[in-house]
Amino acid sequence: MRKIIICFFSQGGDFGL
Repeated sequence: MRKIIICFFSQGGDFGL
């Protein structure tokens, strides 16, 4: 779940995709 959260904030809407 950490990656998902990190990507969420990094991409600003990309749930780790």
